[in-house]
Amino acid sequence: LWSSRAWLIHDPDDGRIPSLTANAKSGMAARVDARRRRGAADSWTDFDLFSRCITRGVPNSMMPVIYGNTYEIVQAPGSVAIVHEMIHDTRVIPLDERPHAGPMVRSYLGDSRGYFDGTTLVIETTNFSSEASFLGSSQTLQLTERVTPLSDDILEWQVTVLDPETWTRPWTCAMNLTRSNARPLEYACHEGNYFLRHALSAQRSAERANEFASNVVNRR
Repeated sequence: LWSSRAWLIHDPDDGRIPSLTANAKSGMAARVDARRRRGAADSWTDFDLFSRCITRGVPNSMMPVIYGNTYEIVQAPGSVAIVHEMIHDTRVIPLDERPHAGPMVRSYLGDSRGYFDGTTLVIETTNFSSEASFLGSSQTLQLTERVTPLSDDILEWQVTVLDPETWTRPWTCAMNLTRSNARPLEYACHEGNYFLRHALSAQRSAERANEFASNVVNRR
């Protein structure tokens, strides 16, 4: 992303994510307190969706990370698809003005609908699963992305985050995407993901060692 900006957030003007609401702060404190009562790796549920090779979510999948930052954007009659190199998330975005799915339908990537505003592709996404939290967001999270051609080789990607249960005001970040001849590479996350197995087995091993040491001390 050679042409990206020095920072992503441009609204608010101070370049900072707005404050959390009181409910969001209390919920975060409760989650931290509950986490203190658990081990580092009691269960696979202690690890996020990214660590489990499920998804980086939205808008995380659009944001730069340590590697695997290639996207492939394909427009077909009535829809646009965005393929992400990292974990190979693929978002299929209808452009036919169909309504969003009902509130009982939730998913990790939400429910996206798109339309063109001039040359800008606007993508509105709702219906996020409670497991797909973005920086602590709630199920009321709504995203509005705008993808605008700035030149033959540069697209501006912008996303406005609206979640009144989590932040005191909406906020927007943006970055430039550079056209490349490269296509997303294979991302064999599940085939080579020994992280969970090793993390869980190491925790069980540590627990056995602690139990053994405790028994030795008690015998004395």
